[in-house]
Amino acid sequence: HKTRLLWTLHVVHHSGRHFNLSLGARQSWLERAIVTPLIYMGALVPFCALFDIAFAYLILGHQLVYLAGFLTHTKSFDYWPSFFRHIFINPIEHRIHHGMEEQHLDCNYGFALKIWDRVFRTYQAPDAPASEISVGVKNQEFTASVLATQAQTFEELAVWAREVEVFPALQSLSSGQHKVDPTSLENVL
Repeated sequence: HKTRLLWTLHVVHHSGRHFNLSLGARQSWLERAIVTPLIYMGALVPFCALFDIAFAYLILGHQLVYLAGFLTHTKSFDYWPSFFRHIFINPIEHRIHHGMEEQHLDCNYGFALKIWDRVFRTYQAPDAPASEISVGVKNQEFTASVLATQAQTFEELAVWAREVEVFPALQSLSSGQHKVDPTSLENVL
């Protein structure tokens, strides 16, 4: 959300205008191709090796967490039943995460468990009924096509990269010329 390159991959998911299960399924193929292997190789495989857990159990657990995250995109109800609403992200809380108003930006990042937003102080309680929280990406032309949205964001990334002169900075780094202004690479990765 805060890093330009990663946001370019993730914006497809946020660009839908209707908060429902189809938004939960609206994913960039490129984000899945990059992020999923990182999750498995960077976290799950070492975790299995460290605690001697069969990898199949971790895959099952990961899929259950993914299902819970998918279900947070429902508009059928705002809160999970009793006990679960205090542990898991509720649909209305995730709707706030997708909100386009200024007060809804950069909050409720948790995918399934609410504790992470509490720990990192990014939790925001619902301040309005779900029907009053507009979702989508501010100042972005909406298209129903996932591919068109992804193409549009890559075009915007290319324009931004030219404006901040990312490519000359990267070229000078790779050629051994270490006279690079560090601010020219700010927010690239």
